[in-house]
Amino acid sequence: MASFQWRLLQRWLGRSRSLYRKLQGLQGQGRSAPAAGFTLVELLVTVIISSVIVITLLSLVVELVSTNRRELARSETQRDMGIAAEYISNELREAVYVYTGECLSGGIQGSAAPCPGLFDGAGGLTAPNNSIPLIAFWKLEPVPSPCTAAECEDYRISGRTYTLVVYFLSTDNPNGIWQGQARITRGEIPRFQANGTASTPYQDPTAEGSSFRNWSSPTAVNFGGREFSPEVLVDFADATPDDRETATCPAGYKITPDGGALTGDFANLRSIYACVRDDAAGAVAGQEQQVFNQKVVLFVRGNPEGRYGLDRAFCEKESLKATLRDEDNACKLPVVKTEVQNRGVANKRGSSL
Repeated sequence: MASFQWRLLQRWLGRSRSLYRKLQGLQGQGRSAPAAGFTLVELLVTVIISSVIVITLLSLVVELVSTNRRELARSETQRDMGIAAEYISNELREAVYVYTGECLSGGIQGSAAPCPGLFDGAGGLTAPNNSIPLIAFWKLEPVPSPCTAAECEDYRISGRTYTLVVYFLSTDNPNGIWQGQARITRGEIPRFQANGTASTPYQDPTAEGSSFRNWSSPTAVNFGGREFSPEVLVDFADATPDDRETATCPAGYKITPDGGALTGDFANLRSIYACVRDDAAGAVAGQEQQVFNQKVVLFVRGNPEGRYGLDRAFCEKESLKATLRDEDNACKLPVVKTEVQNRGVANKRGSSL
């Protein structure tokens, strides 16, 4: 009985398969086989989606590269400002006398410790075009060897002479070779040139009737001339005026350059300045004053505007931030600050035991 039922089941399954094949044949009649591939609509949708993804990724890559370039420009400028501040500090350590801002510009008259004013006064010095003096000081330098001038014999024993060094903030760029807003330049008036010839004009600050504070050039000296032409120390110094920004110095210190020198394009500019301890404070007329080593606090700030990665167009978009000095301004850098105490012995006298 079981075998008979099994045969019936097999026969029914065979007939079902045959019927299924016939139905498939009837369904395939009257149409061709489906073609392989994508329709035009599917291709367009795929292209649009892919384009959105690629554009998003490219925008992200471009923004990352731009951010990296901006940070690189900022870090390089900050590094240059640090090197410049260190260079100036090293010279200030060897200074024998540093001028305060008021003695650097207009001068002081009718006081116990007068000074003629090196620039814009009776000092006889003229700053280069589009420049203001930042800080000036005297330092000792060895007599060049060999020295060919007749005056060399006067320094045969001491072997050193005094050199006036002046640092300027300059926006002058006649040949267009500099890319930054401003530059820190360095000029000097030595007793002898590097080739051993004597500098003319030159007034020894230790000569009779003269002193470091009361020094003045015998004739007008133009630092923009060929003989005393300043050399660029560093580019990309900040020259953004800001009337909201103030510069203050500790008690007993005086700022340089002082407010009288900040005129014209340099008005309200306090990106680079120094505080000099006033060694003449408390001086009594007709009496020699005992002073200590001068101390200078130097502030230097750079601006990467114009550097690769931070072009002028980008910084102009943030001009409002540059004026207000917002912390998120990409063209603003932190100030580099350094404190220096010189080793000079000028105007000192021994105390009694």
